Amino acid sequence: MQVIEQSHVSGVVTVPAAPSLFTPLIIRGITLPNRIGVSPMCEYSSEDGFATDWHLVHLGSRAVGGAGLVVVEATAIEPQGRITSGDLGLWKNEHIEPLRRITAFVESEGSVPGIQLAHAGRKASTKVPWEGGASISPGEPNGWQAVAPSPIPFRNSDPIPRELSKAEIQRLVDAFAASTRRALAAGFDAN
Repeated sequence: MQVIEQSHVSGVVTVPAAPSLFTPLIIRGITLPNRIGVSPMCEYSSEDGFATDWHLVHLGSRAVGGAGLVVVEATAIEPQGRITSGDLGLWKNEHIEPLRRITAFVESEGSVPGIQLAHAGRKASTKVPWEGGASISPGEPNGWQAVAPSPIPFRNSDPIPRELSKAEIQRLVDAFAASTRRALAAGFDAN
């Protein structure tokens, strides 16, 4: 660390030359313009997994504000992998273009767009937080059968998730890979 000595009433004070927060950071070949990152925040503002103007404004404003990294919320790899019916998704090719609009804007502001691909597992099929966040049983409006590696509910009061078979786990691995390819097509850079 470089230091600068400054005169002060009580003597010489040593201070860092430049705060590390505002210096570039290279991670696996991707250069962030600074070390300010916006963590993924679930917005529950999608319909059928599609990014909307809400996402563009919410994420774009963080880029305009100077964040070096702007990470999109937990983005489901399949409809049953959403926490709520309002979660963002990337399980079909039609989801790419609305996300491409966001990545293009974030990059135009000098920030790096990132994405968190996700599957909610036993936490799936719940109401949005402002409606209480309670689990929704399969068959109820906006509800579906949650799946998990074991038939253990997230909370004791939640419906029991269906245990995944080995073949179904492999299908989810493949779904993560397919969503990763879609994320790359949407402009989330891997290098």
